[in-house]
Amino acid sequence: MKENIIRILREEVENNFLGVNISKPNQVLIIMRGIPGAGKSTKAKALKGSGEIFSTDDRIKSQGDYREFFSNMIANKDFAPLSKMHTLNFDMAKQAMSNGVSPVIVDNTNIKANEPKNYVEAALNMGYADENIQFVDVGTGGVSAEELAERNTHGVPLDKIKQMIESHKGVGPLSLDKVIKSKPMFGRYVKKIK
Repeated sequence: MKENIIRILREEVENNFLGVNISKPNQVLIIMRGIPGAGKSTKAKALKGSGEIFSTDDRIKSQGDYREFFSNMIANKDFAPLSKMHTLNFDMAKQAMSNGVSPVIVDNTNIKANEPKNYVEAALNMGYADENIQFVDVGTGGVSAEELAERNTHGVPLDKIKQMIESHKGVGPLSLDKVIKSKPMFGRYVKKIK
């Protein structure tokens, strides 16, 4: 009798894509995706509700001048500061997920499938349901590369915008399967900031 009850209970426990018991069935993770200037941040604000938005750009802005941050990295040929900002953003989003914040919205470009991988894996490992990990892709926002280069607030140049558009098209729509099966980004987000 006891073994039958244990077997029935095990069968009724739902697992997510990674085989983890769904212990946070009502928490939502939203991964924003799109080209700079396409309206990701505007859309994220519309979806926020009682949740929180996590953007690496916001982490960079909190350190001072955004454009100077990138100019210094390029001049010094040292991109470690950007990696640290991505790590900080990931750690903050992961803490919010752990604390029950919903939705947690990741407002980064997420052009390639491996860019949001750590956020998605963290959510699944915490017990999020597959259907509560959502990809909101604004693409180009229906505007030309030239207009995106003018509209984006970060000064991303036209040639980089065009590269991002081609990469976005090449990757196609994101899915849980595509993100989880993507190759990790050189240990990105793995090291903790000291």
